[in-house]
Amino acid sequence: MKQCVLLQGGYSEVIPSNDSAKFIGKVLQKLNVNFILLNPADCDIENELRNLQLPVINMVHGIWGEDGQASSLCEKLNLAYYGSSQKACEISWNKKLSKQLAAKLKIQYPKELCSAQNYNLLNIFPHIIRPVQDGSSNNIYLVNSKAEKLAYVNDKYMIEEYITGTEVTVGIWNDQCVGGLVIQSLKTFFDYEAKYKLNTKLINAQDVLKKDVWINLQKMSLATHRKMQCSGITRLDWIIHNDIPYFLELNTIPGMTSHSLFPKICELNNIDLTNVVREMLTYIGIQV
Repeated sequence: MKQCVLLQGGYSEVIPSNDSAKFIGKVLQKLNVNFILLNPADCDIENELRNLQLPVINMVHGIWGEDGQASSLCEKLNLAYYGSSQKACEISWNKKLSKQLAAKLKIQYPKELCSAQNYNLLNIFPHIIRPVQDGSSNNIYLVNSKAEKLAYVNDKYMIEEYITGTEVTVGIWNDQCVGGLVIQSLKTFFDYEAKYKLNTKLINAQDVLKKDVWINLQKMSLATHRKMQCSGITRLDWIIHNDIPYFLELNTIPGMTSHSLFPKICELNNIDLTNVVREMLTYIGIQV
């Protein structure tokens, strides 16, 4: 019997995680693959996985799912799982580490303006405050003036220059760039609200970016994916300013919801998501 574990829920992005798992579950049913849904927040996940001894598809976005804990547990239990390794997840989850790797590739990224300890002295506006470790554009603040400055910023946050330009996200699958989207948001920048709650306009990147910019962006995205030693599906977020791509972050578990960007990339580039899930199964040793 073809069977796997499908992880959902989690701790920080529960609704998107459940929606992504719901989509994957429908495709698994279509492919006649049985699955057991588990939520790491609701059970002793280590004992459950140890007892089941089944391959794993992880759809837990955010904490635990993308920060390396899920991969680490599967590696500890010697279970096949789909996606990036513990090491790759830890690097991509930590924005300082991921940008250090981007720098080694000579890729531009928003520069840090000051340490958290010196934030009260900062007088450069606008600027961005973002968590060092987090996902899905959570808890990002655009500060336009002294009056908007946060009262307290600790070392869990980084203070960056605010770069204006065209927001683009690029999808990687099977070690290839499969397409990208230009994001036109109703908000000044693409945060959690813009991603999940607002009607954001998405345009096929190759239709609007200059040809040389788009070619360069694809090369940079794949190089970053490889430099972080990622596997499976990833999605990289960029700002294009004066035709120069600035790296923002890499997501090791892109969403599979109705609002998600990777499925939209697939749709615009004639990639059947059923085939994407079929490849996930092949990766973890299930032939369909």
